[in-house]
Amino acid sequence: LKTRLPLIYLGFASVPEALGIYSAGVKLIEPWAFLTSALSISFWPKLVTSRRESEQKFESFVKVYFAVIFYLFLPLTILSLLFGQLLIERLLGPIYINAVPVFEVHSIILL
Repeated sequence: LKTRLPLIYLGFASVPEALGIYSAGVKLIEPWAFLTSALSISFWPKLVTSRRESEQKFESFVKVYFAVIFYLFLPLTILSLLFGQLLIERLLGPIYINAVPVFEVHSIILL
């Protein structure tokens, strides 16, 4: 949803080309966003259980969760920053080269 709201705004307030560029950059990052959501959902039961048991277990589990997310997505973020332009050119074509900054910003946000 958080990536769809700007699309709605751009649809009303901007030209179709800007909407297409933003949409292209976001589309390529959506699988990683899904992975983040899936990990969060899978960690949720353990998070709730640890909170009920003790504050110390909860804090420890939260640290582990954020470490897993960080170390899993750090390489993906670095790769997207290094090869984002190449990826967009190859998958979408040179006409979407302006989507590179959108792709890069959203890959950093996921980290």
